[in-house]
Amino acid sequence: MALVGLLTGYCLIVLMDLKRLLRSKYKNRTLILYAFLISVGFLISVLQIYGNNPVSPSVYIEKVVNFVINGVNL
Repeated sequence: MALVGLLTGYCLIVLMDLKRLLRSKYKNRTLILYAFLISVGFLISVLQIYGNNPVSPSVYIEKVVNFVINGVNL
């Protein structure tokens, strides 16, 4: 039931923004970027509804920094 409400909410957001998006100077780029951002937001919301919280980006940043610091032998 929560998924139906979430989908309804995102559809309403898209419908409210669609008029302004279609008038954009860079219509193709704007629509592609908008669709990507809405899709990512929807996916994260679905994951949170089902209890599978996505991993924080800080975890990956910390792994990269540790690799760079520990991987370089001075």
